[in-house]
Amino acid sequence: MRSMKPRRVIGVDENGLGPRLGPLVVTGVRLRLQGPAPTIAELRAATGLDDSKRIFAPDRRGRGEALALGTLGARAAGSLAELLAGRTVALPWAPPEGCEFRGADPTGGPPLAGACAVSTTSTPRRSGVAASPDGAASRRPRPETGSAPPARICPALPARPLPRWTNEVAEVAGGLERLGVAIERVAWAILCPGFLNVALADGTSKLAVDLRLFEAVVEALRDGAGSECAAVCGKVGGTDRYAERFVAWAGRVRRVEVESRAMSRYEVEGVGPVSFVRDADACEPAVATASVLGKYVRELWMDDLAAAVGWPGPTPSGYHDAASARLEARLREAAATGALPLPGGCVRRAR
Repeated sequence: MRSMKPRRVIGVDENGLGPRLGPLVVTGVRLRLQGPAPTIAELRAATGLDDSKRIFAPDRRGRGEALALGTLGARAAGSLAELLAGRTVALPWAPPEGCEFRGADPTGGPPLAGACAVSTTSTPRRSGVAASPDGAASRRPRPETGSAPPARICPALPARPLPRWTNEVAEVAGGLERLGVAIERVAWAILCPGFLNVALADGTSKLAVDLRLFEAVVEALRDGAGSECAAVCGKVGGTDRYAERFVAWAGRVRRVEVESRAMSRYEVEGVGPVSFVRDADACEPAVATASVLGKYVRELWMDDLAAAVGWPGPTPSGYHDAASARLEARLREAAATGALPLPGGCVRRAR
């Protein structure tokens, strides 16, 4: 018999750390467990959720969209911004020069401890820290109506309705219920290329940027979860030693339990157990679920970016292939002529 897992599990993963185009997306989900945590095979059989690389194969985006929307309990959404509204964490970096958000958010938002996320249900979680329309936090209570603030989404991207690639929405909730699992909350941290370039400008490594976003998402989902909650994350970068790299959790590591190629596990004050697991999206149900949602958001973002310049045919991945290079050239040309309201530094990542 499998041992009982914590009553709540947070799963976090990233999508898009290495491409040349598109955002870096860090996604987290918080699962409530009524019994033993399911295996990845049980999750796959009950819901269809799996490693996002398999679900979002180039010719299967419709299936990925159906599963992502089913996981969120959304049959449709007005746009990518609407899908993300109220579920994004505050960014600790200032907008790049020329960004339309810069005037409204000159300081780059609050410390990571101020990040917040809301429930996946129709009534958002109320918090003393609310996100403003441009993504910065403000120290004011949320309205009693429970309205969620809009997500920070680049105004250059067209607002197109969802679903986009399928007319179906998968029945995920029923499968999760049969497993004794419910998705309580979802949170995203998203860095478009412009914000990522700002974050990297002082020599900060991609690993450090990625890890700061992981901390932010875990903190957001950990709020209100109770004492029996553990966080499981995909491995960040090519390291096994995270304690010395933490920013929000600097000085809060009570115990280093293990640091190996397969797993690094820590006890973090105010957070609880946090694990970084190799290939977690292929073996940890919470991480696999987060990865599917993150992959969906990144695919939508790339699709909207391509649509902004009238790209014909399937949208390129944004990685280091010939089609992505051609899309990048078209985006640069449109930005240079004013046909795309993006600063030049927001088209391609500096590194």
